[in-house]
Amino acid sequence: MRLLTSGFFIIFISAWLDSLGVQLGFWYYQYAVVPFIPSSIPWNTSLLPVFVMFLIQIKSEPNPCIKALILQQ
Repeated sequence: MRLLTSGFFIIFISAWLDSLGVQLGFWYYQYAVVPFIPSSIPWNTSLLPVFVMFLIQIKSEPNPCIKALILQQ
């Protein structure tokens, strides 16, 4: 349940921050891969949550602050 909850949380937060960044003009996507669907959907819904769940599952002993710094890199 911990992994599922963290995965859904990462999906929600990454999609929200990505749409906020596009709306505020911090970045933009030059083309749409699939019409009517934002280009960042595959990244927000698959790669980021799987990577975070992998870190939680495999490396659960290290300090969470160190894992956060690794994710920022």
